Amino acid sequence: MSDSSGLIKDLLDRQVNPVRQKCSFTQIKESMSEEERKAVENAESSIRSDTGNGRAKAFSCTWLSDVLTKHGHAISASTISRHMTGRCGCE
Repeated sequence: MSDSSGLIKDLLDRQVNPVRQKCSFTQIKESMSEEERKAVENAESSIRSDTGNGRAKAFSCTWLSDVLTKHGHAISASTISRHMTGRCGCE
């Protein structure tokens, strides 16, 4: 039997860790050479500026995830998306 009052207390008294952790996308970029990092940053810019929708979108977080994973940097499109929209631990 669990202590429901402990559960309730933990849910109500959320402690926020003031130390932000870098997301895995940033960690991957930091492990790259300067040239590779610049290429990834250019890819991010291409994703932001691509106005296509659905299949008409040439550059996407899924595309970048596929390319990075192909080259040994396993990362999901959702992690990249969270980073690019400022919803990750980096911000």
